Amino acid sequence: MTIALSLFFTASASAPKKPLLAYYPEDLLKKGETGDVTLACDIDTKGRTLNCRIVSSTNDHFNAAALKFAGKARYQPAAPNGYPVVEYGHILRVSYRLYD
Repeated sequence: MTIALSLFFTASASAPKKPLLAYYPEDLLKKGETGDVTLACDIDTKGRTLNCRIVSSTNDHFNAAALKFAGKARYQPAAPNGYPVVEYGHILRVSYRLYD
């Protein structure tokens, strides 16, 4: 079982502080279900995620796990002029895939 995680950034965007690992719900793993969840989160000046929300999802069963994952993620905040700023609507895509 492998979980693929894709992150998309802009030049001045926040970046993850450490590798991010998403949780693959065990019941969905057993069923062999896959899916993609796109979230938007605000990232505060301390690198914490706030106001995370689902933008789109190909399998609603993964939404709760993706929101939990996003809520625990920590970032190096965006600092376009050398000073941390709040980044609104940071896009995070989580792809749940199974590979042999």
